[in-house]
This record gives sequence, structure tokens and C-alpha cells, in this order.
Amino acid sequence: MSFLGIEIARRSLHGHQQAMNTVAHNIANINTPGYRRQEAVLQTTTAIAYPSVSSPRPGQLGTGMAAVEIKRYSDAYLDRQVREAHSAIGYWSGVETALQRVEAVLPEPTDFGIQALLGNFFGAWHYLAQDPGNPGSRAAVRGAAETLANSLSLAHHSLTNIRNDLVGDGPVPARQNNLFAQQVGRINSIGGHIAELNWEIAYQRTAGANPNDLLNRRDHLLEELAKLADVSVGVTDAGLNLISVRVYGLELVDGGRYLETGHGFTELAADDSGLQTLITVLDGSSRGELAGTFAAGARVADYLDGLDTLMSSLAGAVNGVFNNEEFLRYENGVLTLGNGAGELLAAVTAEQAWAAAQIREQRVVDADGDGGGDTTLDGYYQQLVTGIGADLNAAQGGIANVSAILGQIEALRESVSGVNLDEELSRMIQYQYGYQAAARVITVLDELLDTLINRML
Repeated sequence: MSFLGIEIARRSLHGHQQAMNTVAHNIANINTPGYRRQEAVLQTTTAIAYPSVSSPRPGQLGTGMAAVEIKRYSDAYLDRQVREAHSAIGYWSGVETALQRVEAVLPEPTDFGIQALLGNFFGAWHYLAQDPGNPGSRAAVRGAAETLANSLSLAHHSLTNIRNDLVGDGPVPARQNNLFAQQVGRINSIGGHIAELNWEIAYQRTAGANPNDLLNRRDHLLEELAKLADVSVGVTDAGLNLISVRVYGLELVDGGRYLETGHGFTELAADDSGLQTLITVLDGSSRGELAGTFAAGARVADYLDGLDTLMSSLAGAVNGVFNNEEFLRYENGVLTLGNGAGELLAAVTAEQAWAAAQIREQRVVDADGDGGGDTTLDGYYQQLVTGIGADLNAAQGGIANVSAILGQIEALRESVSGVNLDEELSRMIQYQYGYQAAARVITVLDELLDTLINRML
């Protein structure tokens, strides 16, 4: 039975060594994103039936222990909650980033903002009405008009660039070099990696292994995907750890087809038809950076429409003072002085200058498109800027609210699957003592066998 004792001690050495290696792996990955704590499961090995002279029935003789598996700590429910929170934050982050750029284009209130330039423009007409023959007053009107026109045109151009950077301006935005296209490409890239990991995990599970690190990588990719899109994950085969992934309800990875070419991966928006389907499901979604980019692009387009209305209303009202001759010319987002603006100023009367100055107080903007004047130029521009500010505040509030929830969920998940350095060091000492004790048993048994074999002659 001494040889059985050596085998028991050997198994203990091997089991405790595996346990210490697992602890070392945890400590090494304490700062690795997406890592889940692992633990060696120690279990008693099968006993031997050992009959004795004094008993007709065999007794049980213990054979020691073994590390039967490396367990991975993970909570599927908390993982899903974290993904959902990341999707919500991703949406609001996409909107916030775009609107911060919009706010920079229309900085209000400032001394050089469009609101102030509108005041300067109509103020110059007011002074010209008092002395229409004064060349200095006419020059002041011309200068104020050019400055206002250039600022409005620049704002329109900048907003157009922002919209194009977000979603493009063509019928198929994902085919262009814009943020929307980049995010679709990133989603497809992550989906392809998840499909490959699905295949590798299934292969390892078929061989009887626990691919814990591959599962960690797949879960981390799912979180990255959740930041970009609204993700739903289903278990296709629990035994093989196969999953299926849908993005905005569209199939991205089918775990049931992992043996096929592409391992069940379906490219998102692979053609124009697929892109139109994606755009349809994105409309109204509030999950993921992709939906945030799409929504931000639509909002910037609305702001551009508002700026178009402002500039065309301004040009129409001022030109109306001169019997619709072009003092201001507006076309395709560009506001300039008309070719005959100099001649109109040279011949301006006090009545015309006063009428131009009074436009500021008149409802000349058709805000609701019914053909009548609804609001003043100042009022309409203030509504536009206020709307942008309200949208930005809503995005920032959404980020703050969901981030607070995410922090609580991640804390709960960390308590389940996170690596605690103090606990790992305690386990290391525990396994170290077990390893040393097993080594001591082998030493004692070696001495016993040496006495029995070599010293009984």
C-alpha cells in the first residue's frame, strides 16, 4: 500500500500545481479587458473496492484527488444587462459627439455669433435710414450684410460636412467614407471574429476541453459589439457553447451553421437591399452607436433645413423691400450679396432703409410651411439654437443616467467574475501548503520504502 500512498501524493502534487497555475493565470490577467476569474475544481478520485479478511464485503480505499476541470465564473444575466447598458450609452454617445460639433458651428450667445450679426445687420439699416446719403452708413450696411451672409454660408457648409461625415449625402450612405460606413464595417468585423470563435470553441468542447479563454474573448467581443449596435444573443447548443447573434433583429452569426463556410456569419448590409433593410430597422432605434450616428445625421439634416429656411426668408424679406431685386442672393446653402447690391445701396431711400430695418420685428419666416409668416428671424434662429441645446442636454443626460446604472451592474458582475488579488494570494498560499504537504508525504514514503527494501538484509 506504500505505492498507493505515493500515487495519492503524486495526484495531490499535480492537482495543487494545476490550482496554483490557475491562480497565477488569474493574477496575470487581472487587468485584461473581458477576463473572467477561473478556478481549478479539486475532486476526490474514484475509490478502490478493498476486501478484508474480517469482512465479507469490500471496503472503500481512497485514491486521493485530482483537478477535474478549470471552472470559469460568469453570469449570463449580468452579462446581458451590461451589454444592454453599453448599447444605450453607445447611442447617446453617438448623438452627443455629433451635436457637440454642431454646437461649435453655432456658438451662442457670443459677440460674433449669428444672433449678434443679425442685430448688427438690421442696426446698420436703422442708421442708414437716418441719413441714406451717407457713404459711411451705406458701407456699414454692405459690410454687415457680407459678414452675416458669409457666417450663415459657413455655418451651412460646416453642418453639411458634419452630416456627410456622419452618414454621407448619397442614396447609399454605407458605401461612402463616413462614420456610418465605418461602424457597419466594424460590426461585420466583430461578427466575423465571433463566428470564428464559435467554431474554435465548438472544436475544443468536442475534444472535451474547457475553452475558458476563448469564451472570455467572445464575451468581450459581444460587449464591443453591443456598444455599436442593439445586440441579442441566443444559445444554439449549450453543450458546445455555440451562440447566435442578431443585430437590430438581423442575423449576424448563426451558431447552428458553424460548420459551413464563414462559420454561420452573415455580413450586415452586404448589398443595397441589405443596407435599405438596415436603415429601415434603425429608424426609431435608440440602441448602439450606429443608431446614434443615424439619428444624429437625421437631426443635422433638420438643422440644415432650418438654416435654409432662415437664409431664404432673410433674402426674400430684404429683397422684397427693393421690389424683389436681388440685394441678397440665396442658392444651394450659400448666401451672398446680389450682383446689383451696390447699385441698390447707392440709390436707397430713407423709406427703403427703414423698411429693411423693420424686418427684424416682422414675422417673415414660414416655420410650419403653410405659406404664412409664423415668427421673426431672431425668434426662428433662437428656436433653432435652443433645439440643438435641448438635444445635446438630452444626450448628455442619457449618458449620465445609463452610466450610473452600468456602474452598479458592473460592480455586481465584478463581485462574481472579477479577479480579487487578496483572494488569489490567499488561495496561492493554501495550494502551496497542500503542495508542500504532498511532497513531504512522498519524502516519508520514500524513506519507508528505502528502509524496507535496502535495510532489511
